[in-house]
Amino acid sequence: MKSPLGRADRAAATTTKLPALHGRLAETHGRDQPAPSRTRRIQVACRLPDGSVRETQHAVPDTPLFLDAAGAFARGTLIRTEAGPGAVEDLIPGDRLPCAGGGTETLVWIGSTLLAPGAGALSRVTADAFGLGRPSPDVLAGPGARLLHTQPRLGAAPGGALRVLSRVNEFVDGASVIEIAPPSPVRLYHIALARHAVIYAGGLEVESFHPGTQAQQGLGPNMQALFLSLFGHVETFDDFGPLACPRLSRETMEHLKEA
Repeated sequence: MKSPLGRADRAAATTTKLPALHGRLAETHGRDQPAPSRTRRIQVACRLPDGSVRETQHAVPDTPLFLDAAGAFARGTLIRTEAGPGAVEDLIPGDRLPCAGGGTETLVWIGSTLLAPGAGALSRVTADAFGLGRPSPDVLAGPGARLLHTQPRLGAAPGGALRVLSRVNEFVDGASVIEIAPPSPVRLYHIALARHAVIYAGGLEVESFHPGTQAQQGLGPNMQALFLSLFGHVETFDDFGPLACPRLSRETMEHLKEA
């Protein structure tokens, strides 16, 4: 059975409209932030607490917070499931995904959006960039994708190591990880599990979706409600639970190494 999100142009069952674009948007987005001039559409399939799956379509501000929610993996990215690798667009809520460190988790949410030319860059992680089969084949990642990696000099003890999550686009070096400006629209996806975890995309250890522990800061109450409306399986930001691993930018890690 293919995911309903694999049909990019299908009319959605429900549409959540962007509240008060002209006038109140600055208030709902946080008074200290300018109102975005563009909107983005996100298609969602979510497993509800009663086990049913609901499809919705949402018009949201075209801001990094909302792009991250659906902008991790390009169409065709192979995600490891209990049944074997499957293209991200073919996943459906209820699928079971193996997690790094052992065990499996249930996929409860999948969102997708189109990245238009000139609206942002993608990162092509070339085959074997992080070791044999990591990835295999190439993986095309969006701005919302984070990669699990080891920093041997960041452990609490001398010689210790810390496993951290950093954005894939921070690894761009022009050789093994290449920045791509897509000449035509690319559909991107992200997936959320029953709990935040590290999963496998093309052999890479990457995170499932989590908005972050500080995501609601700077957002007005209406914008918080709009963001949460994407996720039928949660009611508050706290419902996303803790992060499976810490998130650190590579710039922050360099400062820690020098300290």
